[in-house]
Amino acid sequence: MKNQSKIMALAMVTLLAAAPAFAADYSGSSMKTGMKASLSLTSLDKNKNGFVSRAEFRKAKLSPGLFKRIDKNRDGKISQAELDAYNNKNGGTNRVETK
Repeated sequence: MKNQSKIMALAMVTLLAAAPAFAADYSGSSMKTGMKASLSLTSLDKNKNGFVSRAEFRKAKLSPGLFKRIDKNRDGKISQAELDAYNNKNGGTNRVETK
């Protein structure tokens, strides 16, 4: 029984030590599914035209389904207003889905 307690304690310490690695902020690179982040136009709009294209969204390794949910007017690009609406609807954060 003592060995089980020691093993459980060691497992808990290991999990707690690894926690900061799972709390990284979104940087526009490779994110893991389920991490919370707020999507921003400045980090996604690589050509700085004021919109996020499907190609820019793909390069950020985000889910095509998420693009469709954010692009409410279905014009094939995401505006600042669409991003704001999506982020506000999700409490300022969203579960980022990678491909």
